[in-house]
Amino acid sequence: MQKFLLFLSFTMFVLTACSNGSENDPVSPEDSPLGSGTENVSSSSVADDVLSSSGVSENKESYVPYVGEKPNWKYLNPSIAYDEIVDERDGQRYKTVVIGDQTWFAENLNLATIGGNADDQVASKCAKDSCEVYGRLYTWAAAMNFDASYNNLFFYEDKVVPHQGICPNGWHVPEKDEFVVLLNNFDKGIWFEANMKLKSMNAWVAEAPATDDVGFSAIPVYEESYSNNGIINEYQSRFWTTLDKDSKFGERAKYAIILYIVNEELFDAGYADGNKEKYMSIRCIKD
Repeated sequence: MQKFLLFLSFTMFVLTACSNGSENDPVSPEDSPLGSGTENVSSSSVADDVLSSSGVSENKESYVPYVGEKPNWKYLNPSIAYDEIVDERDGQRYKTVVIGDQTWFAENLNLATIGGNADDQVASKCAKDSCEVYGRLYTWAAAMNFDASYNNLFFYEDKVVPHQGICPNGWHVPEKDEFVVLLNNFDKGIWFEANMKLKSMNAWVAEAPATDDVGFSAIPVYEESYSNNGIINEYQSRFWTTLDKDSKFGERAKYAIILYIVNEELFDAGYADGNKEKYMSIRCIKD
């Protein structure tokens, strides 16, 4: 009998110790349901194939490291004191410039991704394989870092402002009104002067006067056709904005434009509606 009581007491002690341990002891990575590699698994990677409530993909892309020189810097204004940032995603350097109360990229965004909403050769591409010179061209949904379905859907009402899109942290895709502020630094409403003063001095045809007074250094490039791999257009720069609310249909959004119509000698700047599946440039603006 005494032996039985001793055995019973020992069993209750073991059960009590196990119970206390399960309530208070932290779970080690080895004991986790995700295994010993949980220290390398982020919450965003677990949700790779899930869209957030905002429609933005949860980091399922990888970035292509940028290696090499910046041949597009030859289009900058040597008289301007530019600042410089580094995009931590791919290590690429960008020149930036202060214009009035705004700080803009002085060159077009050139972020290449594998997978994700701005996948290389699907939602973004190079003009004549010259991303290093002209920057990368993006569909509207890619610029916004949205799923491609939003090239045919309205998204304005749920959009956070400012909207980072595919720009680096601390920067965002411009609102239409932010481009208007930029243009209004010159002649309000007509914007002929803005057209001349925002263009790179050595990237346009000779007939299109360009003085690049403020260092915005716009270069002429956008994709004219869905069927080719990017025509280098010598007469227009087009930049996506976030606005799609004013469009009649969900498949169109606002873009800013700096153009020269060769046969009409028309110099202008402003904005228009464009099909979201077109490929255009992005000029990020600081938050």
